[in-house]
Amino acid sequence: LVKLPVGERAKKELVVAFIKDLASTELVEEIKSRIQKIDIDSVLESGYIEQLIEDNYLSPFPQIQNTERPDRVISALMEGRVAILLDGTPFVLIAPVTFSMLLQSPEDYYERWIPGTLLRLLRFMTAFVSLFAPALYISFISFHPGLIPT
Repeated sequence: LVKLPVGERAKKELVVAFIKDLASTELVEEIKSRIQKIDIDSVLESGYIEQLIEDNYLSPFPQIQNTERPDRVISALMEGRVAILLDGTPFVLIAPVTFSMLLQSPEDYYERWIPGTLLRLLRFMTAFVSLFAPALYISFISFHPGLIPT
């Protein structure tokens, strides 16, 4: 655990939590340096930290995951990720986040590996179908064989 102060006027304590043997030292140092570079009067909740330390603010995908479930935080720490806890807020930030983590449910850890894997695969397939189904529908509806020269 590394404790860092955040905020100029209303100082709050922030904790960077990681497991030393599992987390990458480069990742931990990068997160600590980004937090130390934050220059803001007060931090009311962890969403401020999330916005101030992310790489690309224009990305539609989150680069840091927030959760208030302790089991999700523990599993992320056991996977070698870093958790950022802010005093006075129930939300914990987890970094780095991958696309597969966004489609993972916390209940997947409580299932046996076969149903958990099948449910996760089902989520990926439905995300894929929901992404491409409207385009396929439009292409099938607007197809006119008479427009193709023979």
